[in-house]
Amino acid sequence: MSLNPYRGLPADQFWSSGVAAVPLAGLAPVRPAGFAIERETRVAALGPCFARALPGLLDEAGYGLTAGGAAPLGEISTPRQLRQMVLAAYGLHRPVGRAWLRPDGRYVDPFRPEVFEAGFDSADAVRAARRADLLALRAMLQDCAVLVLSLGQSEGWVAEDGSALPVHPGVMGVEPDEGMPSFHNFTVAEMRADMDGFLADLLVVNPAVRVVVTVSAEPLMATYEPRHVLVANAYSKAALRVVAGELEQAHPSVTYFPSYEILTQAAVDRPTWQRVLDIFLLEFTASA
Repeated sequence: MSLNPYRGLPADQFWSSGVAAVPLAGLAPVRPAGFAIERETRVAALGPCFARALPGLLDEAGYGLTAGGAAPLGEISTPRQLRQMVLAAYGLHRPVGRAWLRPDGRYVDPFRPEVFEAGFDSADAVRAARRADLLALRAMLQDCAVLVLSLGQSEGWVAEDGSALPVHPGVMGVEPDEGMPSFHNFTVAEMRADMDGFLADLLVVNPAVRVVVTVSAEPLMATYEPRHVLVANAYSKAALRVVAGELEQAHPSVTYFPSYEILTQAAVDRPTWQRVLDIFLLEFTASA
């Protein structure tokens, strides 16, 4: 009798047969998820990269009943931003900074500065638009059957009151009245705590929701760390991948989908979004 614990394991658990021997176009590193996304399943998505592309892709594929997507929530890059945005939707996070005045005299939302290019006439108009979109976020979180989250990066900027920002105000040419934010590269432990908190809050308002976590394959546009951006990006993605893996292990409602691995498997001939969607549906449809 063989004592080799690897003998008899499925072929996809070996690099030689699961990756090296498989053509790039045929590589699908997934298994059935244990739950199904069907035509009528209400799917929502938050975050960059695959999560940003997913609603449109599902709609084109005939999965038209998606929740969310109507509210322009902007770039949600860090788990801290995600957690605070959900808390804000329920009135549990009230940042001090509510509007930034741009050099052109227009106001923008500090948490969505890139969404409304034309800006707003007043700070009150910024706050009104934000309230409406946070209400839409609440409806999305409570209505969706499946929520796809893409974790973007570990680096971010934090205002003096602790609010996580998507961008430093100086990038917009703004000097906020409440003071300049500080740079923070979130640790695995910090991001895990933020995601645990987010999931706990989500399950209060939507106990039956299934959560699919991915890691964004989009590289850091820039790093504030004193190191090469390639090195900083590798740390950021590795830390997020650890968080995603720990979440899947700790929470029965969470499934990891390897869009990051699929999109970064080769430096040349990267898979298209359509290929990633095909693999997503392979794992999450009832016919898988």
